[in-house]
Amino acid sequence: DRTYARHYFDLLHHPLERDGVDFWWVDWQHGTGSDIPGLDPLAWLNHLHWTDAERRPERPLLLSRWPGLGGHRYPFAFSGDVVAGWPALAFEVRFTADTAGAGPVQWSHDIGGHFFGDDPELYARWLQFGALSPALRLHGSRDDRSERLPWKFGEQAETCAREAFALRYRLIPYLYAAMREGIDRGLPLCRPMWLDHPDERSALLAHEQYLLGDRLLAAPIVRPAGPHGLAAGR
Repeated sequence: DRTYARHYFDLLHHPLERDGVDFWWVDWQHGTGSDIPGLDPLAWLNHLHWTDAERRPERPLLLSRWPGLGGHRYPFAFSGDVVAGWPALAFEVRFTADTAGAGPVQWSHDIGGHFFGDDPELYARWLQFGALSPALRLHGSRDDRSERLPWKFGEQAETCAREAFALRYRLIPYLYAAMREGIDRGLPLCRPMWLDHPDERSALLAHEQYLLGDRLLAAPIVRPAGPHGLAAGR
């Protein structure tokens, strides 16, 4: 409905943008059906938000739930509400890199996990991964058991959080250049090992590491430390 869509932006969104809102997070409007056969409502909503944002002098930015294959054209994709745990962290590391094969490369995860999770070590490791991923965004459910503020996890975890954020800020020029290259050449920021080494079988199995741009190798820790306090890869 063109009239509804016009009012949706003109009356609801534009006044808030004039108050200082820079971009929108489109959440929970996903589905598989609409009044138009074959049209996913979230994919179309992403298109509308993006084209509306193009009227502004700033470069458009949109954070959205994943609308399915082909839906990476517009949004920085939000990967969903995971339950905090070591398996979920390991999956997100592999997922972020390997989905490059299908086109989506700009992933935004709920760093720390969305539901539950009060393990300071797990929280610190998730933050370290977030610092080396397309977006570093702490987010949890509105629940005391899903707290994500760094100072709620103890002094050691807070120190790790500060270091992760500081690293992220130092990397901004590098990350900016790598993302710019991604726009120009279609290369992801987080590149699975098989992308640069397609003939190496070991590259297909290296699920816990990826190239961050073309000059850094990232290997986030995705399992707890052993009895001697040391964490190791697979």
